[in-house]
Amino acid sequence: RHKFCKIRYELVQKSVQLVMVQNVLSSWVSVDSEGSLYFTNQETQSVNKVDIKVVQNLVSMIVKASDLTVVTGTEVRALEKVATAAELNGQTQDDVPTPTEAKLRASIESLYQAGTSSYLGLPTGVISDAGMVYWGNQEVNKGAVGSGSANAQAISGSEGQTMLVSNTSDAIYGISTTHSMILYAGANALYGVQRVTGQVVTLSNTLISARSLVWDGDSTVYIADMGSDAVYSAPCGQPGGIQVLKRVVDFHAPFGLAVVGPEQNWIQGTPYYTGDDAWRNRANGRGTLTNFVRVSMTVALTMWYSAAVIGF
Repeated sequence: RHKFCKIRYELVQKSVQLVMVQNVLSSWVSVDSEGSLYFTNQETQSVNKVDIKVVQNLVSMIVKASDLTVVTGTEVRALEKVATAAELNGQTQDDVPTPTEAKLRASIESLYQAGTSSYLGLPTGVISDAGMVYWGNQEVNKGAVGSGSANAQAISGSEGQTMLVSNTSDAIYGISTTHSMILYAGANALYGVQRVTGQVVTLSNTLISARSLVWDGDSTVYIADMGSDAVYSAPCGQPGGIQVLKRVVDFHAPFGLAVVGPEQNWIQGTPYYTGDDAWRNRANGRGTLTNFVRVSMTVALTMWYSAAVIGF
């Protein structure tokens, strides 16, 4: 147990660590309201999804991370055409899964890859909200934030078009969403895009090396600043403009953040993470060191860097 500033934190492990995805270079993960896992992969320049049904199969040990195969939206739509044709010809059986269902039971859905979107370049932070997936780009000439459908079946169709959300000139890292804004962090600044107007506002320009963001579901966003060895909080429910940052935790080189409610379900909650110490526990690839900070809600901190996406 350690004590910095006015907040104590301690290393906590909830149940058994589980490898969700292996053999990927992924430092950015998020979970949507249903429990599906999203991550970006800078090696393949892709935005990826592990559906909640696959997550549940992994948790139940029906499949293992080594069983998962990557499918693209185009492949899913091709499978659906085959299934539709089979149904029209009376070639389906009630208790037999369709080719699409069978394929997706043990798959990583590669929603967007290099070459499929003009707004995808070295993707970083990722988050899904209301059927859309948003990602930041470290490659500055691709636009700061891109978005597209979070539904693999919609990719390559009319709903599969990607959009430019913001075009600030910084390399972008962490990203989060609130009811009114899409928030994202450059190395030195925190930005927000108003959902209604599309206006980009700068909320802070005093960060040193910002990485992950997380919204608490109310009126506060937390920012991991590696360069300051600290986690900051900032109000995000107020009108746009420069906000005063509050240093809430001192922590060496914080990277990933997640807000976890005190009674939250640990399977469908937020404890997916990346970091650098799970190899000590024989996880496949590098893993994580996660600490939980006792604030009004729990902020999970992770230290950079990983080659495996882990959950527990």
